[in-house]
Amino acid sequence: MSRIRQKNTSIENLFAKILNNFGRNYTQHINNLPGTPDFGNIDEKWIIFTHGCFWHAHEECKYWRIPHQNQEYWKEKFKRNRDRDSKKITQLEAMGYEVLILWECELKNDAVYKKITEFFSTPYELFTFSDSKKTVNRTVYDSRGNSFITEESHPEPNNHEISAYNAYDLAFLRRKSSPESTFTNKPVTCVDLFCGCGGLSLGMKEAARALKMPFMSIAAIENNPEILDVYVRNIGCIHPISKDIVELVDGQIGEPATKIEKKLLTKIKPVRILLAGPPCQGYSDLNNHTRRDDPRNALYRRVTRFIELIKPEFVLIENVHTVTHGKNGEVEEAIDVMNNLGYHSDDGIVDRARAPLHTVDPASPFNSITYLLHRGGHAFKHE
Repeated sequence: MSRIRQKNTSIENLFAKILNNFGRNYTQHINNLPGTPDFGNIDEKWIIFTHGCFWHAHEECKYWRIPHQNQEYWKEKFKRNRDRDSKKITQLEAMGYEVLILWECELKNDAVYKKITEFFSTPYELFTFSDSKKTVNRTVYDSRGNSFITEESHPEPNNHEISAYNAYDLAFLRRKSSPESTFTNKPVTCVDLFCGCGGLSLGMKEAARALKMPFMSIAAIENNPEILDVYVRNIGCIHPISKDIVELVDGQIGEPATKIEKKLLTKIKPVRILLAGPPCQGYSDLNNHTRRDDPRNALYRRVTRFIELIKPEFVLIENVHTVTHGKNGEVEEAIDVMNNLGYHSDDGIVDRARAPLHTVDPASPFNSITYLLHRGGHAFKHE
């Protein structure tokens, strides 16, 4: 038994790759916690053990059986192992940790993805080739463990080096028309501020399609009519509006809606998701003229005001990662307003150098920060 490897087993190494794909921060082999958990995050209070089915006596599993020789010894051995596992789980739960057990047999099929998505309440994508290699499939597991499958024709069937992930993206990027899909869930209604040609909306539309949800752009606001026309032809929109946002959202944060704002609201409510990419030039490290104190930075407050007026279920705001260094505190004010409205906020940096798609230039300095705000529902608890 002393020769059995306790750390960096093949099961652990396989699961580490899966966990990395979920974007979770973790520590391996946490010595100061009961049972030395295989994976965990002390700050987020979660623990995962990866159990070999034989040594941890996985009931009703083909990888576990009591050996024919010395059966009494093995029965006692397995009982001690189970008791030890149960004890460490009880201790960890008493310390406030959520504990997940992943079995060796589950890592050999899709069951592991369903368990992890339910544990973290985080959607997950899995890309695979069909048996014939003619198509590539994307399976999305939502936070409730449901799975949804979409497929694309293999763009380079003779290329045996390309991964399923990259093949799916390549097939999508080479499309000359929008993919068709069968929708089974309620629609995602959206407003896109500073919409440009529709980069954020395209990503949201594809995310909705992956979950079998129709996407509907209620309104798109862009002051350049030619750019807005590109958005409409590619994304589609019920109310495309080619105006400066300050002409549409003219009230002060915390004040009742103005006449102009009320007129806008009659067109666009209700909205599930608000997307916004306010100008980044004033926050960019590449701007040596008006960096951190640029008049365009005030447009971030127009986004905050817009959220205050329509109160969407979700908000996603994209900008450069130095947006938090603005001298006038636009981001901090936005977060305070959102918290007072009952939103839960989160942020993160989309690091292009770490993106898995091979076509991304790792040397690119243009990373971005995204703020995601959620109002209501199970993701936010009112105290």
